[in-house]
Amino acid sequence: MNFKIQPLGNTQIREVSDLIKENLRMFEKYGYSIGEINNLLDYYSKQNISLNNRESNPFYIIINNEEIWGIGRVNDKKIESTYIKIGHQRQGLGTALLSFLEEIIRENGHKQAELLSVLQAVGFYKKLGYRKMGEIRDDMGYAIRMIKKLGGEKNV
Repeated sequence: MNFKIQPLGNTQIREVSDLIKENLRMFEKYGYSIGEINNLLDYYSKQNISLNNRESNPFYIIINNEEIWGIGRVNDKKIESTYIKIGHQRQGLGTALLSFLEEIIRENGHKQAELLSVLQAVGFYKKLGYRKMGEIRDDMGYAIRMIKKLGGEKNV
């Protein structure tokens, strides 16, 4: 598979918003309420992605042949907004994206990465060394707080 990970460009915001929305529409079957899903859809609107895609804290995309297959970002030592396009999961893209984001956290001097996971992704994160640290429920839904100690070695 020939893909690259790069910062999100302004011309790609609509495609990223659509990718995230496609993923979020499946959350109802995971027990999220329509209200929680709508809050998440608002949070990931094109306008909000554009406002939050700062040079100092960009979103990163997985791109292959000009098609976006995934997205994620780092905020301090937290991994946020990781989504892999439906139909492209279970191909190593999520693992590659997390390794890339963990390296940014490590380069920023942190020894631990944190993230919030939907229940269905906890097993995936556990395979990558993350541990459950608690649960969160707010107007965006239910999530599992997970952490991973980062060694000094490079992942990417």
